[in-house]
Amino acid sequence: MDALRAAESDQRVPVQVDYAGSQPAVPGITMTGAHTGYLTGSSGKTFGAALVKQFLADRAAGGHASGSGLFGGGGAAAISLAGAKTAPVVRPHFPMKTVTFTATDAVGKPDNLDPMVLVNLDDSIRIGADQDAISSFYNGSAKYSVPAGNYAAIAYFFDTDAAGNATAMRVVTRPQFSISDNTTVALAASEATSKVTMVTPRPADPQEGGFVFRRAPLTPARICIWT
Repeated sequence: MDALRAAESDQRVPVQVDYAGSQPAVPGITMTGAHTGYLTGSSGKTFGAALVKQFLADRAAGGHASGSGLFGGGGAAAISLAGAKTAPVVRPHFPMKTVTFTATDAVGKPDNLDPMVLVNLDDSIRIGADQDAISSFYNGSAKYSVPAGNYAAIAYFFDTDAAGNATAMRVVTRPQFSISDNTTVALAASEATSKVTMVTPRPADPQEGGFVFRRAPLTPARICIWT
C-alpha cells in the first residue's frame, strides 16, 4: 500500500499486464518492464475509452471476446493493479446447488453482458454481501453455485446507443424464491412493463434518477440494498 500511495502521489498508478507471446501495446498504459507499467490521470481516460470500445465489440460478438482489441489475438490476457494478491480458493462447508438464470432481452433474444444480483435471504454472508453476488448474462444465461435456501434476485436490462451510453433500463426481480436442488429460473426484460415516471409541480429537466431494491436477510452480514 505504501508503494501504491507513493505512486499515486506521483500521479502514477502501477499495473501488471499478463499476456502470452509478444508484449502488447495497451492504450493508456506506459510499460516499464516485461509485465509492469503505469497509468496516469490523463492516460487513464484513454484506457477507459479502450475498455468501452472493447465492451461494445464483445457485446456485438455475442458476449464473448471478439478476437481483437485489448484481450484479443496478441492482446493482454489480464490487467491488474501491481502487487494485487490472488484470492484464496474457497471450499464450501455445505452442499452446493447450481442455479441457472436464463434471460432474454427486450426483443426476446438471449441476453448478453447485462448484470444481475443474487442474495441469500437466510444469511447474506453466504452470498449477497459482496461482489460474488453479481454476475452477468452470457448467451442468455448466468450460473451460481449456492447452498440450499431462500433467495432474492434482481436483473438489469440496458438499452444502449452506438457510443455505449445507457438510454433505458428495465429491472426484473424475483423478491423471494427457494432453492433445494439444481434449478433454473427464467427472466425476461419484457416483464418490466410498469414505466417509472415522475411529475413535478413546475416544468423541470431531469438531473438524476434511481430506485432502491431492499431485502433484509434473517442473518445479514449487512443489509442488501441494490440500486
